[in-house]
Amino acid sequence: MAMSSSLHLRFFLCLTGITNPVKTSQLEGPFYKAVGHCSDIVVDPPYLSARSIPPAILDLLQSQPRRANIILFSALRILQEEETEGRPSEKGQFWLVCRSAEQVDFVLSCTNGPLGTYPICIYTPHPADQMTESFCRPRLNKLVNALHKHVDQKRVFSVFAFETVSRIFAEFWKNLTGLDYVDYYAAKQAFCTKATFIKAPLMAEPERDNVRLAVEKDIEGVAELCFRFAQDSDPFFLTREGAMKEANYLVKHRRVWVHIAKRPGASDEIASICAVTRESDTVSSITKVYTSPNWRKMGCARRLVSFVCETLLKTKESVVLYVGHSNEAQSVYARTGFMGLDDLRHSFRDREDGMDKWLEIGFDKDKVDLGHW
Repeated sequence: MAMSSSLHLRFFLCLTGITNPVKTSQLEGPFYKAVGHCSDIVVDPPYLSARSIPPAILDLLQSQPRRANIILFSALRILQEEETEGRPSEKGQFWLVCRSAEQVDFVLSCTNGPLGTYPICIYTPHPADQMTESFCRPRLNKLVNALHKHVDQKRVFSVFAFETVSRIFAEFWKNLTGLDYVDYYAAKQAFCTKATFIKAPLMAEPERDNVRLAVEKDIEGVAELCFRFAQDSDPFFLTREGAMKEANYLVKHRRVWVHIAKRPGASDEIASICAVTRESDTVSSITKVYTSPNWRKMGCARRLVSFVCETLLKTKESVVLYVGHSNEAQSVYARTGFMGLDDLRHSFRDREDGMDKWLEIGFDKDKVDLGHW
């Protein structure tokens, strides 16, 4: 029986090992092939530099910049260092790609951030409701085994992904390493666009200049709030020295905004901070919002987040953030226009980019090297 042209193409792709429908002509490099039909699950050898990541994979990440925010930002930052600054990738950083017939199923990153190592992050282009046990288990089994071959288990202090993905990964990782695990951070991702943004009420004229990018004179105050923020982020506590290092980085790289406040007869004080540390061409990610206990319930966080979003949306298509399921700050973000946090106010139409459950799972903190992200 004669093959149709589409079957001819599929048969050719299987023979050549090209199984990704996203710009397959751009895929580079060999990958591990299981013996059998073309639908078998395969894991590429690790990509040890950002420059070696196939263009089709970068295109895939950039096609979903909100969901891929963590991995995409890290890859683009490292790529810039390699190409613009002429710096090679730091040892121990790599990416793994898991595929099945004609598609990429997972991209795993093991990378370092400006202030420490990142968790193992896992991105999937598929909807969260496709992350069933039957789909995830055979793929994550191969992915976890590939990771175990290429990294010291002390480096894997946590994993962050869709909840089902994190739980299955943690189970497999424990089977290989014997390391117990515990839930660290259960969250959902929300996003704000120009269309959904809600501007906070205007401040009185004398206060307007008090919401701005942090400058050098703010470093000590920013460090204090970074230190306090970390006290509620078990096990990622910061020392005073670590908080000062973070504040210096954030201010130097124009990554933190402040809300200055003052009481009669007192000196100026930083009431609230908002850090933005992951950016791609179209998306910025708010990664830290903290208000001093002295200034809570006064609208400082809302005014600051509103100002930051308004500023970012001048050049970006959307602003994203992760927020804990029980975090009271959800109301602040919902009133700023973040989608997926207030079902009564927003009709959420794009499940692909929000309302899905994300989970960070941590491994025995006495037997791993904790990072900072």
